[in-house]
Amino acid sequence: MNLYAYTHNDPVNLFDPLGDASYVVARRLDHPILRLRYGHAFVVTDAEFVGDQNANVHSFGKLANGNMGNVTDNTRAAEISSSTSDSDRAAWGGLSPGASSNIVQINAPDWLVNLFVDAIPENRPYDITPRTGERGRGQSKRNATPEVNSNTAAFGVGDGANNAAGNGNLSRNSFSLVLPGASASGKLGLTYDPSTGKVRVKQETASTGTHLRKSRDIKVK
Repeated sequence: MNLYAYTHNDPVNLFDPLGDASYVVARRLDHPILRLRYGHAFVVTDAEFVGDQNANVHSFGKLANGNMGNVTDNTRAAEISSSTSDSDRAAWGGLSPGASSNIVQINAPDWLVNLFVDAIPENRPYDITPRTGERGRGQSKRNATPEVNSNTAAFGVGDGANNAAGNGNLSRNSFSLVLPGASASGKLGLTYDPSTGKVRVKQETASTGTHLRKSRDIKVK
């Protein structure tokens, strides 16, 4: 057993001095019909226990400009996402410490998860049901489409931080709600470089067979 897997074999730099936990949580949609089956995911960091009211709740949704982004500050949100942050916080606060359904712990230190939250790119169009990929006419390779949603972002953070800590992608086994876009978390291309202390965002989009690749670095604060 590797006792330092949690720290990606770097126990000096990849540790959580406060011992708090981070989670990806899903709740039912605020839609009277879709809520019966479909869910919306968000990220919680710096929690002493499930439902901790002092934890940080990070919400994602549709921005006023039509792209997907962080809507924890609801003044940035489009109308469809204007109540998302309030609903997310209420859903989190309603969970009991022993809750295990539609929630998964991110096995990474909170500072690292927060770094991935800050690195979420906000230049991709929002779609409530983004596709994981599509094959363009005359193409043999399946190319990523640019659309993403809140589930893409939440699991992009969770998968990215979990991988950075050496633990692979998050398990989806505890989620009974259908979460469109969650399987497209790889579109965001979030990776952590421990040698530089930066999260690198590699973005690929496909439109009429043309690939565009950009990258940027987010340095640890």
